[in-house]
Amino acid sequence: MIPLGLATKLGGALAVLIGFKFFVASIEQRGMDKCQRAHEAASAENYRENADELSRIAAKSRTQALENAAAGGRLSAAAERLRGAVAGSGLVIRPASAAGSAPASETELVSAELLRRAEELARFADESHRAGSSCEASADAVNK
Repeated sequence: MIPLGLATKLGGALAVLIGFKFFVASIEQRGMDKCQRAHEAASAENYRENADELSRIAAKSRTQALENAAAGGRLSAAAERLRGAVAGSGLVIRPASAAGSAPASETELVSAELLRRAEELARFADESHRAGSSCEASADAVNK
C-alpha cells in the first residue's frame, strides 16, 4: 500500500500536471485562434487588393475601348477621305453596281473590298489587343 502522505503528494502532482496540460492546451488554442484570425485578415486584405486591381484593370479596359472607338471613327474618316481621293482620280469605288449603270471594273471591286477588309482588320486588331491586355493584367493581378 502507498503511504497516505505519498499518495497525497502524487495526487497533488497529478492535479498540477493535469492543470498544466489544460493551461498549455488553452495557450495553444489561443495561438491557433490568433493565427487563424491573422490569416483571415491577410486573406481579406489580399482579396480587397485583388478586387481594387481588377477594378483598375476594368476601368483601363473601358478607357481603351473608348479610345479604340475614337480611333475607329478616325479610321472611317480616313477611309472616306481615301474614297474621296479615289473619286477625284476618276476611279469609282462602290460595293455593287446599281441597276441600269455600268458594272464596276475588277479594279474598283478589288479596291473597295481591300478597303472594307482593312477597316475590319483594324477594328479586330484593336479589340483583340484591348481584350488580351485586360486578360493579361487580370491574370497578373490575381496571381501576384
